[in-house]
Amino acid sequence: IGALTPENDYLITVDRTTVPPAPWVNIIAYPHGGFVVSERGAGCTWAENAYFYRLTPWHNDPVGDPISDVLYLQEAETGDLWSATPAPVPSTGPYRVRHAPGQSTFEHDHDGIHTDLLLGMPDDAAVKIAVLRIHNSSGRRRRLTLTSFVEWTLGARREQTQFHVHTRFAASEQTLIAQNHFDPSFTDWTAFLATSEAVTSHSANRLNFIGPMGDLENPAALRATA
Repeated sequence: IGALTPENDYLITVDRTTVPPAPWVNIIAYPHGGFVVSERGAGCTWAENAYFYRLTPWHNDPVGDPISDVLYLQEAETGDLWSATPAPVPSTGPYRVRHAPGQSTFEHDHDGIHTDLLLGMPDDAAVKIAVLRIHNSSGRRRRLTLTSFVEWTLGARREQTQFHVHTRFAASEQTLIAQNHFDPSFTDWTAFLATSEAVTSHSANRLNFIGPMGDLENPAALRATA
């Protein structure tokens, strides 16, 4: 499934049926924050303290390895949906996952679209950065929609904080902002989700995005665009 490269990175090739017997993770941490990411793209991001202020949930589930931070890609004409990481949307063909010091990358080819996702964090700020490069090798014009999803925690456990998280969209900054004023230790802290491209639509309603009894593999909001 994987091995060390000459550069001492760990390269893993996974697909729908070939995964490690347990999540193989990379831990990237600096004084201001960090994140854990598995070969499926699942993990947890935190600021300052890995227990008391998690930006996204820590599930500690080596069997399910649930994901809470997703980059979706979708073909506008056909509605074909996949993700830049092996989870949550199953895709044909392998993902090449490289865990290296300070970064993890995910490469994948889907119907003539090559994606290269790099995940990292600066050493002076608790900001998880995702750089996605897309190359069209299909020989025809393609129109893709990119959707970013994040499940906020803003505290120790999402089960306790989910009722206290407030979100709003700052139109001037094109940024989704989240805060938890219930915890006095972090009441002035602000989490955010932003992209380099213009935002065409947004929602902070988890039920509307996933749908009743839905899941992140096939969210209702993206089914509607197909």
